[in-house]
Amino acid sequence: NCLVYQKGDKVAYGFLQDIFVCSIPGNGEKALAVVKPVRNLFPKDTVAKSKRFQYWLYLMKSVVGKIEVDGWEVVAMDCVRGVCAYRELQSGAFGIMQDGVALTPVDHLAYLPINEAP
Repeated sequence: NCLVYQKGDKVAYGFLQDIFVCSIPGNGEKALAVVKPVRNLFPKDTVAKSKRFQYWLYLMKSVVGKIEVDGWEVVAMDCVRGVCAYRELQSGAFGIMQDGVALTPVDHLAYLPINEAP
């Protein structure tokens, strides 16, 4: 499964590897997730030739990134915001030679409210 989680003040993505429940004396138990992070290769705030593509991804609420296969992060389960629908990309898609992924966060909504006013 691919997770959406809060990392400080930013949203991050990662593939779930394992879940641990730790006992903390005096505080009960805490659930932790071990994830392989996904690095967003087309963030909205970069200045690049791919500005239109970045805007399209933003409108579609999608992320194209690379799975950090050698890295991992431990995330508190209370920081997890949801799951993502994802598709692994074939080699060379969007210039990503390996471990590329396209993903879209999924929440309780039955549709993506792309053009709704706030």
